[in-house]
Amino acid sequence: MMQEVIDYIEQHLDEQLSVDDICQYSGYSKYHFQRLFYAVTGETIGHYMMNRRLTEAATLLLESNKSVVSIAMDTGFQSHEVFTRAFQRNFHKSPSSFRKSGSLSKYFTKYPIQLSYLYNKQHHLLDKVDEVYMEQKEVWGMTVQSKDQSDIRQCWKQFGDRMKVEKDSETLPRYGIIQYPNEFKLELEFEYTAGVSQPLQTRANDTLSSVTVPGSKYVVFYHRGSVADILHSYPYIYGAFIPSSNYILNHTYNIEVYGPNWSEHKGSHDVIQLLIPVQSK
Repeated sequence: MMQEVIDYIEQHLDEQLSVDDICQYSGYSKYHFQRLFYAVTGETIGHYMMNRRLTEAATLLLESNKSVVSIAMDTGFQSHEVFTRAFQRNFHKSPSSFRKSGSLSKYFTKYPIQLSYLYNKQHHLLDKVDEVYMEQKEVWGMTVQSKDQSDIRQCWKQFGDRMKVEKDSETLPRYGIIQYPNEFKLELEFEYTAGVSQPLQTRANDTLSSVTVPGSKYVVFYHRGSVADILHSYPYIYGAFIPSSNYILNHTYNIEVYGPNWSEHKGSHDVIQLLIPVQSK
């Protein structure tokens, strides 16, 4: 399904295609599909379309004699002004200056996504799937607001350092709570909390926070492998499992559960639970 939607976007890049149009084509609600798309591709629909249009425009600037205005219209931009601002922001040059430079850096380009949902299955990263109900839970720990997944690792490092001085902390499972916004913009800013399910003693200069996770039905996936490989498991969950199941997403967060003895250095011998809140269709 996701690849069909991406192909649809590619076929209509030169048109005034909106996020609403794409979500309607997918057959899902706007919020539900935007979250699926982000989980599978790592970027919002709007951001993906913008970067694809800019890449096509940059190629036309270098390989054709069309005017800048014509290229803006041919790549789906509403006006020459909107196109110029977006192009300058992405390539750090005006369209005319870019054309004179005669080169297209791979670091600023976005080519069509080709998905491979079964990567995780082929590498045995996901075990069985369970359905559970979890009561409301309070998690105490460190929280970071970011647009970059790399900040999650730093959040866990800070939390790990903090837990070294916490009594009996080695017996507590760790929770990673990913909270998505209620509305998706061009770029997605999410909130991530690394914590435990019991109150922590406040210390000087602490930056502790807490988050309340509401009670819900969950599908639980058992990820076996490194944290880095989770980025291969989520695309399968959101791009293949959820669309073909009898579930729809129920809340704006995910939960990752790490055992008390979990260590990134143990690699594939550890299991990380990925809890996705759902409701039946």
